[in-house]
Amino acid sequence: TLIPGVNSKKKQMCFDWGPGEMLVCETSFNKKEKPEMVPNCPFIYIIRKDVDVYSQILRKLFNESHGIFVGLQRIEEELTGKSRKAQLVRVSKNYRSVIRACMEEMHQVAIAAKDPASGRQFSSQVSILSAMELIWNLCEILFIEVAPGDIGPNV
Repeated sequence: TLIPGVNSKKKQMCFDWGPGEMLVCETSFNKKEKPEMVPNCPFIYIIRKDVDVYSQILRKLFNESHGIFVGLQRIEEELTGKSRKAQLVRVSKNYRSVIRACMEEMHQVAIAAKDPASGRQFSSQVSILSAMELIWNLCEILFIEVAPGDIGPNV
């Protein structure tokens, strides 16, 4: 949505959470005057505060990820050498499986959604989780499971 009267070059945008969990914006726009269309007028997108935190599936991902990374911090201090690398691979694969399980569960919810808007939202989250899994897998290959003779950094 275009916001009349807002010129981002003047740095006059100010946002805050308003009633009903809606993001509101103050501008110098006066309703009595004809709205001035300012070049480079910014757009605003509808966003929702903390919606993903209340999804049971994503809560499970957050909680399990937290447990995995807290455990990783503990073992990082204790292990060295080959045992450290083996443990990193194990933790990495565990994290990837958590992402995959959440993605599959989210996919099932998207398929079962009765509301098309909810189905699209869940499908969008599935796409994000899929990208996360692929990126994590790539990082695992490049930085953790570097094969001998490869030109990747060793952890």
